[in-house]
Amino acid sequence: MALGSSFELETQLRIASKRNYFKPSKLDLILKNMTSLQKRIYALRKNVLNS
Repeated sequence: MALGSSFELETQLRIASKRNYFKPSKLDLILKNMTSLQKRIYALRKNVLNS
């Protein structure tokens, strides 16, 4: 559920950026952090399922 929510949030952030709610450079930083979080969630999920 968390992974799906993070992808949904990513989509909303891209839309907000296109509507100029914040600068594109800010989006880049947020997406970099979001990608890192998504990778960690995926790794945690994989680890739990393989236990």
